[in-house]
Amino acid sequence: MRLLEHGVIVVAVGLSVWACGGSSFGTSGTGGGGGAGGGSGGTAGTGGTATGGTGGGGAVGGSGGGVSGSGGGGGNPPGCPADPPIPAARCDEPGTFCNYPRSCCSDSYRCAGGTWQSLGCTGGAGQNECPANVPPHGAPCDAACDPSDCAYDMCPMSQASASCESGGWQVSSEACVDCDFGPAFVPGYDKTCSSNSDCAVLIIGFDCCGTGYAWGVRETDFDRASNDWGVCLSTLPQCGCPAGPTQVEGGGTALDTSNIVAVCRSSRCEAALP
Repeated sequence: MRLLEHGVIVVAVGLSVWACGGSSFGTSGTGGGGGAGGGSGGTAGTGGTATGGTGGGGAVGGSGGGVSGSGGGGGNPPGCPADPPIPAARCDEPGTFCNYPRSCCSDSYRCAGGTWQSLGCTGGAGQNECPANVPPHGAPCDAACDPSDCAYDMCPMSQASASCESGGWQVSSEACVDCDFGPAFVPGYDKTCSSNSDCAVLIIGFDCCGTGYAWGVRETDFDRASNDWGVCLSTLPQCGCPAGPTQVEGGGTALDTSNIVAVCRSSRCEAALP
């Protein structure tokens, strides 16, 4: 028999345009400044006469610059804004579809009727799995992808739950057992027995003054019960009043707890006085 007392986070493509004037030529500017190309194309070469018209080919460079600047964000077609549009905001290219990847899907939008319409978060592998460890409270998360029902069993110390709400992880924790004093703590533990040797005595708190309560538990469940009571000691209130004699489950009180024994009565373990 054992006895435990009060257990314990766009690159613009520049098109080079060569303006030929006899045997001489000039180089156009980079994309977007194409007009400058024509300016340098009029240099006369040997036996030739440069004309302004030939130099004007540099305007093609300007066209190239325009193409490079019109691409949307992240591989979207031209006409897509760099960031996800605001639904009902004005758009100018009907039929345009734009996608903006998230961690588990893509926010999709369509230009229809002159305004942007949200198609929701589509494609991808679905909702993310819960983080392997408890995320820090308030850490950023994606409400469209991160789950709202993550549970973490860290017993015998505590258990925690986490949910992604309004862009941040909301984390709460609680003791692994329903902590209470005296007989209210006992339910949930194995008290079955066939003989006295199957039973052990566990002494826990009877009240906030520190008065003890002796009860019988099956030997094989003794460690779990004593560990759980150790957790409860850090959560239950302490009143600072004088402790009384230990209350015994089978009746009576004891000033000397060594006199308390474990017995099997009606197939249930019980603490008793001889």
